[in-house]
Amino acid sequence: MRIFKNYPLKSLNTFRTGGCARFFCIIKNLGDLKKAIFFSKKNKIKFFILGGGSNILISDTGFSGLVIKSEILGKDIFKENIICFGAGEKWNESVSFSIKNNLFGLENLSYIPGTVGGATVQNIGAYGVEIKDFISKVEVYDSENGKIFEMENKDCNFSYRSSIFKIKKNLVILKVYFSLSKKFKPNLSYSGIIEKMKETKIVKVLRQKVSERLKSGQRHSEAFCLRTVSPKITAMDVRNAVISIRKSKLPEVSELGSAGSFFKNPIINKKKYAKLKKKFPGIPGFPEPKGKIKISLAWVLDKICNLKNYKIKNVGLYKNQPLVLVNFGGATTTEIINLSDQVKKNIKEKIKIKVEEEVIHIF
Repeated sequence: MRIFKNYPLKSLNTFRTGGCARFFCIIKNLGDLKKAIFFSKKNKIKFFILGGGSNILISDTGFSGLVIKSEILGKDIFKENIICFGAGEKWNESVSFSIKNNLFGLENLSYIPGTVGGATVQNIGAYGVEIKDFISKVEVYDSENGKIFEMENKDCNFSYRSSIFKIKKNLVILKVYFSLSKKFKPNLSYSGIIEKMKETKIVKVLRQKVSERLKSGQRHSEAFCLRTVSPKITAMDVRNAVISIRKSKLPEVSELGSAGSFFKNPIINKKKYAKLKKKFPGIPGFPEPKGKIKISLAWVLDKICNLKNYKIKNVGLYKNQPLVLVNFGGATTTEIINLSDQVKKNIKEKIKIKVEEEVIHIF
């Protein structure tokens, strides 16, 4: 393992901004990680574990410590339905691998950039699914005491776009174990998936069966019918539909710098939601645990704040999804932060809610 000095980080994050790391290294295994941690302790500097760089915002002045890029790989299948990935494996490729091995559940999380480790830290979610729903345990290295141990799902403190690993930076993810299903059952709770699948030949054929079922007096929802009368729908069909949706809504990171959804959807109590609903009748709300309601921030940005296509200099809100902040080229991290502050201020003024960011700031 080699440690580099003043290493540029722009090409290692999807926003394509930020300065240099004072020190930088790539780790391939536990031995490399231990050497890197020893180096940081010896030189009394902080360290940061970098995955795919898809959910971070690096300061224009760079990182004053050691950036450790995790490329710990590995794909293993245990006990028929347990699959394990190294923290450095690319997430989207891991989803594909699971489907090809007839292990199902991750299809709705297809095409999300980043690594398995980063996805776990963030508790990624999309189209009715969160990664925590399938994680059985996580193997970690504690940089404080040098111990390696496994953490069960319940000990990871998973919550909306967060986990214990986002808080306790001393816990470095080595491997993640997933408990998947050998029997495929499509999750069609997000209506957009059904709409995309309607465009495919397979669903056009199935719609005739659905129509016949409805005409016979069985008044179920289309989603229910598709689940029950269409064994021909495959996990790959769902994956392809999800990929198509993401491509239509989100910018390709190879073309425009972004970190996906920059802001979290606010979760508020029912009383607050009722007041907003009275003032803004169309505002979407989705039930959450403990009687909470998650509101669509994208709707708020478009319909209440009138920030569609909002832009300052080289950064702006993406035309197809206002939750996404975009570097149109040549932007700095400072510009992105300034735009974010303006958006948050506007939201606070309009609906009296303080919005949180999804991205992790590195400085």
